Amino acid sequence: MVHAASLIASCLVSSGLALRTAENPVVVGKTTMGMVSLLQESQQNDMLPKGLQKYMATEERIKSAKAMWAAQKPFMWTRFGDGEMSCAANLGLGGNCNGESYRGTMCSDLQSQMLQWGGEEDDSNFFVAIGTWYSLGGFARFLEEHPLQSTFDGFVNSYYFPLIPTALDMSTSVGSGAASTTPWAQHPLPALRNRRVVLVGPNHLEQLRVTLNYEVYIEVPHSAAYAKQGELMEAMTKESNARPNDNVVFLIAAGTSTNVLAFKLRKQLGHKDTLIDIGSRFDGWSGVKSRITFQDLTIGCKQNPYFVSEEVWKFCESKIPAADMQTLLSLAPTQL
Repeated sequence: MVHAASLIASCLVSSGLALRTAENPVVVGKTTMGMVSLLQESQQNDMLPKGLQKYMATEERIKSAKAMWAAQKPFMWTRFGDGEMSCAANLGLGGNCNGESYRGTMCSDLQSQMLQWGGEEDDSNFFVAIGTWYSLGGFARFLEEHPLQSTFDGFVNSYYFPLIPTALDMSTSVGSGAASTTPWAQHPLPALRNRRVVLVGPNHLEQLRVTLNYEVYIEVPHSAAYAKQGELMEAMTKESNARPNDNVVFLIAAGTSTNVLAFKLRKQLGHKDTLIDIGSRFDGWSGVKSRITFQDLTIGCKQNPYFVSEEVWKFCESKIPAADMQTLLSLAPTQL
């Protein structure tokens, strides 16, 4: 049976925020399954509103982040999606599926921090990845009226830091190869092997202890991340101090509050630790249908079979023929 948290209401993009598609430059309203690919694509920088174009970083910034990761050097990778834009720029959305309101002190803090980006002596290890599949006109207009620091290194046109190996689209190959006789087992993501990982997120992610290779788990209470930020920061600082000679990797999933929390922590831990906003990226592997891309939980089994939780794998066994499940294991990426 899939984790009980999967019974929560699906958090689809239903706020009325405009989305871009190839067929419809702007589509307002609820997301449909036909837009799934939209969530995995980015607009070219020259297609973005002019108010945003000047703040877009070059591809070299992404390469720089990857190089820091490979060298185990500290950096912060945070994400700006529709919620963060609405919150920081007062665009009028009510809130998100984490129960966070896009009004009040959290958004005031986020806006204040955004206007400080680039203000440190060295922000070369500070990366803000922006979701460019949304209609960005309102956010771009806000930036025109409230310019960011001239020293800000710009938004990275890539949303999630690439912790997941390039997935084979195994769904198109099922039944075409020899079935594997290897029993299923959860494996750690190759990128997280030999890393000191601390997971900071909702309790459903605990199922991915092997996948995320975490040593310590710090729970983020639903809808209370901002209110509990002091406690979360204290707990994270404690774990960093317990490993004074290591680059600790904090994987953070705390909703929009992640930006506020990580920005404050960077001043304390940024000299040695890495802070990565993972958002809802791993919810589907945990059996939680929190986004449109996770409505079909079998996709995780088809694309990344060794990384999903045991409960999701068992769910897939109830939906996919046994022979095809064994074939999926034989088609898994060789880097495991």
